[in-house]
Amino acid sequence: SGIDKYNKAQKNRVDKLNTIKIDTSGSNLNVLKHWINDHGTGDSIGGLALLTVAFDPPYFDTIPQGTPEAGKHILFQWGSEYNHQVTIVGYNDSIRYDFNHDGHYTNNIDINGDGKVNMLDWEIGAFKLANSWGVSFEDSGYVYLPYKLFADNYNFQNTVGVMTVKTIDKPDIIMNVKLSHPCR
Repeated sequence: SGIDKYNKAQKNRVDKLNTIKIDTSGSNLNVLKHWINDHGTGDSIGGLALLTVAFDPPYFDTIPQGTPEAGKHILFQWGSEYNHQVTIVGYNDSIRYDFNHDGHYTNNIDINGDGKVNMLDWEIGAFKLANSWGVSFEDSGYVYLPYKLFADNYNFQNTVGVMTVKTIDKPDIIMNVKLSHPCR
């Protein structure tokens, strides 16, 4: 908060808004990973992606011991209402969660019984999400989202929003206003 932070933020503007859609076959999964890594262009910094999620009620568990990121939190089931936005800030293709409780972590077995092997059956790999609820949320504001659940996000057609930004030297106008009103 504060006018100094506001003024610094005014130098960054949205240039273009785009979406990346990932279907249950996993098409475009690498496109999203490359976007997060380096905007898919070899940039020295990566991008962020926005995703609508259903965290209520909270269906979080911890990543099993003996696997990468053990003890950190992972979403294992969507909630009932897609009503919250989070930011995808990274990914880890080694995250594991045993959705069918068979003691194995696989991406090549039909675990949901639909006769197909696709992302809906994957038990390996996850996106890292940053949540706006602050450091009290799960792992200091972060949680993992398995690729399996991402593929099962049908309410939003498995789509994430991405944007490119442009920097401007200075905004056209800046106002520092203090306003009072009896009704907020």
